[in-house]
Amino acid sequence: MLFLISLYYFFISKYTSPIYITSWIADYLEEKTLIAQNITENKIMILSGSNSLYGINSEMIQNQTGIKTVNFATSATLRDYIFERAKRVLKSQDIVIMPLEYTYYFGTQEKVAFMTQSLKYQYIIRRDENYYKNQSLIYKINGRLIGLKDLLFNMKYYGQIPNVGYHLQFMNQYGDFIANNYTQDFTPIVIGFPDNFPILFSNNIFRPYENKEVTDFIKWTKDNNVTLIATYPSILCYDFYYYEPYVSSFKAVEEYYKKYDLDVIGTPYDFCYYDINLFYNTDYHLNDKGRTIRTQFMIDELKKILDN
Repeated sequence: MLFLISLYYFFISKYTSPIYITSWIADYLEEKTLIAQNITENKIMILSGSNSLYGINSEMIQNQTGIKTVNFATSATLRDYIFERAKRVLKSQDIVIMPLEYTYYFGTQEKVAFMTQSLKYQYIIRRDENYYKNQSLIYKINGRLIGLKDLLFNMKYYGQIPNVGYHLQFMNQYGDFIANNYTQDFTPIVIGFPDNFPILFSNNIFRPYENKEVTDFIKWTKDNNVTLIATYPSILCYDFYYYEPYVSSFKAVEEYYKKYDLDVIGTPYDFCYYDINLFYNTDYHLNDKGRTIRTQFMIDELKKILDN
């Protein structure tokens, strides 16, 4: 038994591709946490996965609103854990701008599918032991079982997935990723994108029971006097997004935020861009030009909300 356990961890260590280990997330989260903690006055926090890490210019927001701003975005694969980390640094009267990826509304959650959310569990088990200890037994079992899933996946794709270059020197003092100043070929970075996105999107229509993690965070902000402003992620646009079932799917997300009486910046279609030259390396990640366009639109709409 000891031999088998040792062999198991040897293979996990050997066949863990750089893109799937959690070191870059740890570095980014710790640095972003320090940025947030060092802001003594009320602040704006950008909270989502990597669509905001690449696609929002927090320096622009701070300069044009006069409110200290931190880009707290990392990876959507952390799922509800991004809310846990945000809660630790948010204070009463802070503002959260939340352009969550659509997988938060249409994707399968851990209660629906066992052995999911691999990167989230990797991070928590390796980097946040106290948080992990306080979770349920099912949560812990699921977290351990994903190690086998990772092992099989990384053995299959060993050496094929590149390190995408998430280094701290590419993050500025506001928490923005600043190395996306050109357009890369999509294919080497994210296998299957962008062509698979429309299929996945239409096959995973909105199901209310799947977004409990988002609902819980909305309720937490209301209970803690934190202003939550919802908005939408940047995506590469396709003509068929203007037909069913996409129209109903986007509408479902809009109705979800209306249900909780949240201020919202724009519509899903305001952040749906046809120009592929505005994107960096996936159909969620804008380059610097795309980020500037998106951020300015957000600022203009945000000012209207703040003035009311």
